[in-house]
Amino acid sequence: KIVRPPYFKNEDIFFTNCKDCEGICATVCEENIIFITNTKRLNQEDDIFIKNICNEIFMVKDEGFDFGMWYKFLIHLDVENYDRLTLINDSVILFKRLDDIYNFKNLSNFDFLGLTDSYSINYHIQAYFLFFNKKAIKHVKNYFLQTGIKKTYYDVVLDYEVGLTQYLISN
Repeated sequence: KIVRPPYFKNEDIFFTNCKDCEGICATVCEENIIFITNTKRLNQEDDIFIKNICNEIFMVKDEGFDFGMWYKFLIHLDVENYDRLTLINDSVILFKRLDDIYNFKNLSNFDFLGLTDSYSINYHIQAYFLFFNKKAIKHVKNYFLQTGIKKTYYDVVLDYEVGLTQYLISN
C-alpha cells in the first residue's frame, strides 16, 4: 500500500496532512522520490529544494535524452519493491500537487497512463509524464533493457515514446 506511518492505512489523513508537510514527506510518507539528473550542477537553492523533497539523487552521464537517464536508473531498479512508478520530464512545471492524478489512478484500472496521448507515427502516450502501476513496472524495465540508450532524438521518439506504449499495450 502507498501509505506508511504515521498514517498507516488511512489515506484520507495522508492526503489531508501530507500536502502541508514542507518536504517531510520524503522521509515520512510512502513515496520514494528519486531525482534523476545528468551531471549538470544545480544552483544552491535548487539543490536544497531537491534534497528536501527527494529521498535520493541519482546522477548519470547526459546521453539518450530523458529516456537515457531513466534507462540508467531502471537497470538498477528492483521492480518488486515498487507499487507505482512515475517518470516526469524535467521540463514539466507543476502548478499544483499531483494528488488529483494519483487519486484518479487509484480509482482506475489502468496499468499505465500519461497526461496526453498522440496518434503521430503510431498511437502512444506522450513521454513528458508517464505513470506505471505495479503490473506494468516489470514490463517497462524489460523494455528498457531490450532497447538500451538511443543516440538521436528521432530514435528516442520512435523506440521509446511510441515503442514503449505499443509494447505495453501488447503485454
